[in-house]
Amino acid sequence: MRSQTFLILTVATLGAACNAGPTPRDASTVPDVPIHNTAAVVENDHAVTEVEDSPASIAVLGAPDRDPRDRALDARYQGADLLTFLGVRPGMRVAELAAGGGYLTELLARTVGSDGRVFANEPPSLVARTQVGAAFAERLARPANAPVARVDRELASPLPSHAREIELVYLDLPYRSAEALGIDTSAMNHAAFNALVPGGTYVVVDFRPRVKGPAPIDLHALHTEESTNVRRQVEAAGFRFVTEGRFLRNDPSPNEWDAILAPNPTPLEEQDRFLLKFVKP
Repeated sequence: MRSQTFLILTVATLGAACNAGPTPRDASTVPDVPIHNTAAVVENDHAVTEVEDSPASIAVLGAPDRDPRDRALDARYQGADLLTFLGVRPGMRVAELAAGGGYLTELLARTVGSDGRVFANEPPSLVARTQVGAAFAERLARPANAPVARVDRELASPLPSHAREIELVYLDLPYRSAEALGIDTSAMNHAAFNALVPGGTYVVVDFRPRVKGPAPIDLHALHTEESTNVRRQVEAAGFRFVTEGRFLRNDPSPNEWDAILAPNPTPLEEQDRFLLKFVKP
């Protein structure tokens, strides 16, 4: 999956200060493992570098009534990979905290089906910056999006009181973009925790550190610091860290994450994204 409308708001912040909270477990110093056709939580400290798309996710993307404009985005956004990693299944109650143009919203709706529910939040301050409101309203008029309940709330309090018993909350805006925009991420994390059922998952997306300049930099170490800071903040809300997804990348080469001490990281390296998955105990 590549950057959606909201993702262009990202402001990379390197060397973020450590925040108070429990010390997170480290997922960067252990061997990588794949994830295969499963909606179950991956109970380990490993980083997921490759996703074998589930048959269900492939079927959703292959639905004949999908808009050709969405189909054109599937490879760029890695839609099937993301659905598989998120573990979305029929009947689930899901919350998407920054829906943007709604590409993923519709995939979620098609996956949960008529027995499920998708609370798709369009924060007013972000809509004002991106002007996606009309496009999103047009999307929701499609029959496939019948399971979607639109929410218009700021991210510090993203869900209404009736949006409870949620099984998955996904932040579709890069975490440090939210911080850079002045969003109270601590309040957002607590709101996600309160909305989730025990065993429910909270997944946030962020950018791999962006590095410019001629000085050699250990990208692994920098990424570890950045993702550790995010994990510390989310765990402070009561979540337990599960795993990190490193499959959202422009370059499909499996050794891209091994390009340490690169003096001049390429644009591909700068634009990689990662997912952090947490569970509510």
